[in-house]
Amino acid sequence: MNKLIAICVIAMFMEGCNVIPSSQVASAISESSLTDSSISEEIIVPSPGTMPDDELIPLNFWGDADVYKVFENYLGVDDLSKITYGMVRSYSNPLSLSVYSIPPIIGEFQSVTDLYINGSGKLGAYDLPESIYGLCSLKKLAIRQVGITELSPNIKNLINLEYLDLYVNRLASLPAELWKLPNLRHLDLQYNPIILSDEIIQSNIRILNLAHTSIDYNHKTIENNGEMLLLLGKMPFLERLDYSYNNLKTIPSNLFDGPNVFPSLVGLDLGRNEIQSISNLIAEFPKLRVLKLDCNPLFELELHPTKKVNLIRLSLKNDYMGESQTYPFLFELHQIGSIEQLDLEGCLLTELPGEVGIIPNLEALNLLTNNLYSLPESIAIINLLYIDEDLKEQLPRPFYDGNNELIPAIQKQEDAFSDENLFNKDPLDN
Repeated sequence: MNKLIAICVIAMFMEGCNVIPSSQVASAISESSLTDSSISEEIIVPSPGTMPDDELIPLNFWGDADVYKVFENYLGVDDLSKITYGMVRSYSNPLSLSVYSIPPIIGEFQSVTDLYINGSGKLGAYDLPESIYGLCSLKKLAIRQVGITELSPNIKNLINLEYLDLYVNRLASLPAELWKLPNLRHLDLQYNPIILSDEIIQSNIRILNLAHTSIDYNHKTIENNGEMLLLLGKMPFLERLDYSYNNLKTIPSNLFDGPNVFPSLVGLDLGRNEIQSISNLIAEFPKLRVLKLDCNPLFELELHPTKKVNLIRLSLKNDYMGESQTYPFLFELHQIGSIEQLDLEGCLLTELPGEVGIIPNLEALNLLTNNLYSLPESIAIINLLYIDEDLKEQLPRPFYDGNNELIPAIQKQEDAFSDENLFNKDPLDN
């Protein structure tokens, strides 16, 4: 470069989010030891006011590549004289970083709303820079496969945070300050040996993922008596709960003793557990619309048809009870008139009760991967049927139209995995 351009560092401090002391900023501004050769290959963006208005470089000059180059080359406070501080403060694109290379200036990106920090999956013990908890604009924060054992109480500063993903860490507890965040709606705690405290009742969380949380510090499965469900049932705003893969053998009998248990719950996933019997679950949750009980040795499901229910999807996928495959509750499902989608894939059924066909509002039935040799004529009126190819040859006359063609309701096996398949969609997203 022919001439060294003096860069003005604009310290735009946001209220409540000061990160750099003014003395350090002043030191950075006064730095005068740079030479042309020392910065010839670096990103130099003039600060507003150092050029005529018609020569100013707009704020959107920076792209993602520029930011990551800044991370590589300007790592400390003393380096801020080499870049435009205003650019750092106004950069708002999502940031994705490795836990091994979080730069010390991360706290200066005060306009970033989405931050993703990824580890190697080796679950080493890493401490996050405290300055991350000063990024007051954050709406989404993901700390995945890092192995952190605690969150700082200063997470209280992230008042705009809506989504927190802590997938695969070693968190056994969470700070009480987390539950007071006014905008936090979605919390993912999969693969953490977490023990929740009563403070969670104070939260505004709508979506909670607790899959794979019945584990110890080394992620080994431990016994689960379902006591956590008693606490979760007191959360006033919880709408969707994933409690799959938790070695749960029974639903606590006193879960329904108190009033207003799970008052807002519309979606519940208890799949991949060891549940054999369920009573009251459907009847006691009047707002429940989706219930997933996949991969449980389920043989008893009490329906209580006299109570009003709003269940629209019931998934019993890959449930297996041994050699009998009788599923007596299938004879009673027609008493729940609200069911629209029933997933029985992989249940090894040898016979399907005709009563399934008279479920009043049933629109879709998945029977793939069973041991059926025939189907009751009553289900020919269902709009969508997913069945194995070899079963089609055994279907009775009602499954064919006037041209001796299979009725449109019969779906090809490959269609079961298409985007149009109802069972690949979440009805709660409609």
